[in-house]
Amino acid sequence: MLILVLASLFGVHPMIAELKLQKDIMDAVEYKSQFGKLHGLSAVMYLVLSILGLILVVFGLRRPSLDRI
Repeated sequence: MLILVLASLFGVHPMIAELKLQKDIMDAVEYKSQFGKLHGLSAVMYLVLSILGLILVVFGLRRPSLDRI
């Protein structure tokens, strides 16, 4: 999970910010295409992080049963 967060924070988000700065000098079709790809990648990463977080909450916070002790 940490790797996905770092990749998103230091990889995808700076690329999106850079792309937004270049919006005025880029072709509209090219901008929309690149922005859509990066936004889609960011959304997929967020979805995976959310699912992994849910799995961690559901399965990671179980108390050990008395049978295991």
